[in-house]
Formats: sequence, structure tokens, C-alpha cells
Amino acid sequence: MLPALRSLTVLVIVLSSSAAGLAQGKNKYATLFYNGKDYSQLIIDRIPDYGIAGRDGCVIQREIKLTLKNIDGEKAAGMVQDVETKELLRGARIKLKRKDGSDEVIDADAQGRFEVGTSSPLKELQVYYVGYRTLKVKGSRGQLF
Repeated sequence: MLPALRSLTVLVIVLSSSAAGLAQGKNKYATLFYNGKDYSQLIIDRIPDYGIAGRDGCVIQREIKLTLKNIDGEKAAGMVQDVETKELLRGARIKLKRKDGSDEVIDADAQGRFEVGTSSPLKELQVYYVGYRTLKVKGSRGQLF
């Protein structure tokens, strides 16, 4: 009876892994828009590394869409959504990394929006939300930040 149980366990693990792989195939990659223009090329780590063999260590089901409304030297503002459903991600955590070495973490409001003053120019922006792949954006000189 023990070998039959072991075979069943292996079958369940294989089927779970296959289903996770199929679910991931449907997902779009994360996106970044600023003033209506697509800046998705500035996203770090665009290739997902999901699943049991991936670095994430778990199956992440969704991708984040970040729309920046304002990101000048004095203020950073934007909106966080699900890339496919456009659902607002209330309480998404946004980490601002500044060129002067300081970091600040804020949360999106009930409408998935955030706004924060910036005392120093940004070098990187990260967005976290449970069940979603972390979105990391790094601006280069003359682009975005």
C-alpha cells in the first residue's frame, strides 16, 4: 500500500506543477506607463522565475501594472493595478530608492494611488503586493528619473 501512496503523491505534485505552469502562460508581463508612454523596458527582471525551481520559491499568479502620473524632482505619484484585470491594488507597498542613499516605503490608498514628496531624485522604484510578482523599475540617466 505504501508504494501506491508514494505514486499518488508524485502524481499530485506533477499535476500541480503542470497546472501552475499553464496558469503562468496566460499572464502578461508587468507594465510601466508614464504620461501615457510605455516605459516597460526600464523594468528589472522582466522574465518570470516562477515555481518550484524558480528563485521566488512559490507560484506567483499575477503581474503588476504601474502608471506614473508625476515623477519630477519634488513629487512621485501614480496608480497600481493588476496588469490583466486592471483591478486596483489597494494597499500595495511602494519602495522609493533615492540617489542620496535614503529609502522610503509608502502604501497605495483605497483607489490604488500613491503620492509622496521626494527630497532627492529617485534611482529605483519597487512595488510589492501579496500574490503578485515584485515590480522593480530602475531609471537611467535621461529616462524617467
